[in-house]
Amino acid sequence: MVGTTGTWLNLVDKAVILAISIEFPEVSFPEHLWYHFGNLHDKDGTPNRREEWTFGIDERLFDLLRAPIAGCPLAHGTRALWEEAPRV
Repeated sequence: MVGTTGTWLNLVDKAVILAISIEFPEVSFPEHLWYHFGNLHDKDGTPNRREEWTFGIDERLFDLLRAPIAGCPLAHGTRALWEEAPRV
């Protein structure tokens, strides 16, 4: 894994881009229902509230990253660049 991380870091540095990697450790997602099925329902099949779903974590994270930071002089310029950046 370290070799893979090093390879990606070299590519990111060379391309001068910001790369964000989300880790989903087993301790945070102990049940297969949480990770594989997005915590849509419990073991008995009862639907969970939408706020408890784990689908969409990546989108919520990116929404937070796009939000301007109060008091940061670069926040507005960074946000404009972010909004124009291609999605991969």
